[in-house]
Amino acid sequence: MVDDSSQRSRAGGDLANAIAVYRWLPDLSPVQASDVRLWVWLCHHVFQEYVRARWPEGSPESLRSHWFFKGRGLGALRRNALSRLWWAVHLTQNPVGQLPEWGSVYQPSDPFEYTALLLERQDVYQALIERSFGSDRRLLFAALEYLRQRNEEERGKASKQIGKELNLILRYRDLGWLRGKFIVDAVSRSMELGAQG
Repeated sequence: MVDDSSQRSRAGGDLANAIAVYRWLPDLSPVQASDVRLWVWLCHHVFQEYVRARWPEGSPESLRSHWFFKGRGLGALRRNALSRLWWAVHLTQNPVGQLPEWGSVYQPSDPFEYTALLLERQDVYQALIERSFGSDRRLLFAALEYLRQRNEEERGKASKQIGKELNLILRYRDLGWLRGKFIVDAVSRSMELGAQG
């Protein structure tokens, strides 16, 4: 088993690698990026050395998840060693360009700032991307904006809770009609209440 510090050091290059994979496949559509055959082929042929270094041989479950696909749906697609990188950039780069209304909330100077936050910790990626709301950019950006406004220690604590809080909000409240800042405020209030309770 790999200790946590070793895992974090291997994850340190995720942002640069995610940008490189996304730029290597600039015209890939979401439909094409959902084809598991592409990612399995890339893992075993084109980027084999990277996958071996980033996800060293471990349990059979880890092998199936990162070199192949374990399960179905978004979670499986977003656990593969390469597809997870492409999807991280696709969903979070240039938030104002993807969602013009977001300019009233925040305009990052770096188009990959939210991508960096997403890949900073594995639990953030898992909590946000591997859930059903992970493809809703407004919710994803609101969660990442909440994390961006926190220091590193606060982000570490919040990253374990934010996915649960968003699931809870969405059970009793439809955020679909809200705009940027109001979604961020709803996430912030829910996180504060969750921390108190």
